[in-house]
Amino acid sequence: MPAAAFAESNMPQLRVETFASQVFWLVVTFSVLYVVISQIVLPQVRTTLRARETRIGVDREQADELRKEAEAAHLRAREALAAARAENDRLLREAHDRAATAFRAETQRLQAALDNERVEAEARIEASRMAALRDAEAATVELVRSLTTTLTSVQVDDAALSGAVAQAARENAT
Repeated sequence: MPAAAFAESNMPQLRVETFASQVFWLVVTFSVLYVVISQIVLPQVRTTLRARETRIGVDREQADELRKEAEAAHLRAREALAAARAENDRLLREAHDRAATAFRAETQRLQAALDNERVEAEARIEASRMAALRDAEAATVELVRSLTTTLTSVQVDDAALSGAVAQAARENAT
């Protein structure tokens, strides 16, 4: 089958005698399509785009306002936090100063009490020492008198004997 015969039998749009009607319908179809798109579809698309742009603009303005409010709130929060930290530092310093003052006062009171107790203890020790020395001297005088009387049968003067024992105790103490 030759190519021209094949085209005419299977593809009617390629027949030369139907070109005019095909061109006519092409123009009518595209004209109707142009009118429908330009008069119905495009205005709706424009309206939708304008509404979208308006909504985006409003949303941006609201977002800018909210951002400014958030920044202001953040700044206020920072200032409040800084003020709270400063107040906290001040309270800590005051508490530390009060505690240090109380500590010094209590330390001085305890030191004074310890000093008083030490002085009293030293006085008691000294009194006990003197009493022990007197008792030791008295026992020594009695022992010397007893030994002297037993060994020599001589009576010793108590005053002279006490003086001699006291003298010996002073020499041994130094």
